[in-house]
Amino acid sequence: MRIRNIKNMLPAMALGLLLVSPDVCAAPDGGRVWTAKRPTSCLARLNTISKERVAQIRVTPMATTRAMAPEADNMEVVLAEDFSKFTAGSEENPDMTNILTSEGVIMQDYISTYGWSGINIYQAGGCCFLADGVEALLMTPVIDLSADNGNFVVNFSYRSKSGDTKVYVVGQTEGASQGFGGYLPCTEEWKSVSVSFEGNGAAKTALQFFGDAPVFIDDIEVCQTGGSVVEPEPISAPVALSASDITSTGFTANWEPVQGASAYLLDVFYFVDNQPQYVEKDFETTETSKTLTGLEPGRLYYYSVQATDGTDVSAESAIISAKEPVESLEAPVAAAATEVSNDGFRANWSAVEGATYYEVVTLSDYKIPESGTFVLDDETFDKVTTGTVSSPVYNDVQCNLNKYTNYPDWYGTTTLLAEGMIGLKNYYALMGAYSMLYSPIYQNDAANPGAVKVRISAKMVDCTAGTKLGVALVDPITGEVIGDKWNFVELSEDMKDYDFDLPASNSFYLAVGFDDSNDTYGTTGMVFIDAVKITQEMAAGTTLTRIYKDDIAYNNSLYVDTPDKREGEKYSYYVVAAGNGSEGEVVSDASEFIDVDGSASVSGVVTAQGVDISVGRGEVKVTTDTQLDVNVFDMSGRTVARVAAVKGTAAFALAPGAYIVKCGSEVRKIIVR
Repeated sequence: MRIRNIKNMLPAMALGLLLVSPDVCAAPDGGRVWTAKRPTSCLARLNTISKERVAQIRVTPMATTRAMAPEADNMEVVLAEDFSKFTAGSEENPDMTNILTSEGVIMQDYISTYGWSGINIYQAGGCCFLADGVEALLMTPVIDLSADNGNFVVNFSYRSKSGDTKVYVVGQTEGASQGFGGYLPCTEEWKSVSVSFEGNGAAKTALQFFGDAPVFIDDIEVCQTGGSVVEPEPISAPVALSASDITSTGFTANWEPVQGASAYLLDVFYFVDNQPQYVEKDFETTETSKTLTGLEPGRLYYYSVQATDGTDVSAESAIISAKEPVESLEAPVAAAATEVSNDGFRANWSAVEGATYYEVVTLSDYKIPESGTFVLDDETFDKVTTGTVSSPVYNDVQCNLNKYTNYPDWYGTTTLLAEGMIGLKNYYALMGAYSMLYSPIYQNDAANPGAVKVRISAKMVDCTAGTKLGVALVDPITGEVIGDKWNFVELSEDMKDYDFDLPASNSFYLAVGFDDSNDTYGTTGMVFIDAVKITQEMAAGTTLTRIYKDDIAYNNSLYVDTPDKREGEKYSYYVVAAGNGSEGEVVSDASEFIDVDGSASVSGVVTAQGVDISVGRGEVKVTTDTQLDVNVFDMSGRTVARVAAVKGTAAFALAPGAYIVKCGSEVRKIIVR
């Protein structure tokens, strides 16, 4: 007796190449390494590869019980499908129109819960017709049946199209070498049954229905005591592609097809004061491209797209500009802030030829009013509203976490999302990258900086006993662990607070990771962090510097809100231009630093003393007409570079960050990207 195999059932994580920093630190067992240096950009994207095939199993006759109501034995209906959207055709004449995507998934127009799939299945007037006894099958979405020790019940109705045959219910769980299930006798009369499965359910389980001849299936219910009800999966957002056929008055917008989509909704717009002005709004099409003509010459247009299944609408794709690629971009020339008040200010800069958007980074300089313990950050990740511990959402392999935090500049490597928490999972450990959470960079100008204390609320999930949480203070310029020491605590399965006493420092960020020595392949263990509180002893008058906001702008000015401005807090900003490149995004050098109080650190301009201080990517250049001493300081006042008697040009390689350059009597504040 044949058992069908279906590909693309259970998701697996891709192990692609990941670029990581060579600056590492030994983990607790001495044999592993953790990266101490924060990522500066996304280096790779998490993808899914082909899903596991269902294993061959030996199928035996199944016992049935009375048809079981969902409320019996306090059971929950975990998954239900009555095929009420299979309205075409009839049992006498099924509608043989294809209702499957190219990947075998039933289009969402026809199903109550997205994720059902099959081969050779069709509508039959309110039930599902499996058209042959060779290839045809119907499969549920992957569902969680781990409750009640894996015990669950399947209720369904079935009949054959002609004569006597067998109908099968076969299941497979992720990681299992064998499946489970059996068959039932099937005649031309409808029959409703309830089949019990004892101990077969797991966190990722899929069930298949098929026959040895054409059969009809209807009214499927998967029930379990204490089970988790399957929520309809939202349709995915399209991946917007580069524009093509770009002319002065038009272009073609392009995007990838979305599984389950019946149509796409296209927006085409330009920006005025960073507000979109729509040329097309929710233009509906079944195609994956749209040509725009008759547009205004000289105006830069953008587009985004959503997918719809006829009922739900997806999230919006990334915004794509209709702009030809450029090789490089000039740095913006930042101008003085306007509209300055306690509630905000307008950042200004020159437009850059070829740029499609700008990144505007605002820094805060706050003078500590009183001596004592100062809270640098008290982050709760309350902005994380998706995912659960049992079904977390995967972030990009390396990414910033700005959208989930109160202040920007948090970063992560192989992080997860679970409502109100950031998760860590070491699924790239074999590639040399451990899952890490990195705090923002904090800088202060204290002559005698105070000790740093950290409280982290965390718990481990599916880890072995003895799994350790590691925390370190890292120098943002060198990437080295301050004090050359990680601090470790053993984790609990319950959410608990863990306290860490760390060294004193003027300039640092926090690195957080975990080590489960028995989770060799990083496939099981996870740690979820609910809150991070960072404090430091500060003397009155100390100035604390940190990134306050990180914004995107599409025109050459942006109003920055500062509703929580404190007494004694000052702001400054710099601007970076970005555009389309032939092999990816092109980013300019940073503009000069502009202090919102009206002063500016002008780079690239020769001063009266004949000194030119210019900033490039990863370096600063100083050119003088006369011999002068050059000193470069970080924001804490520490000397990071020094050259005596410079005449001509001297270049200094610097890590990204804020610095003060002193050349003779000229002093400039700069930002290095």
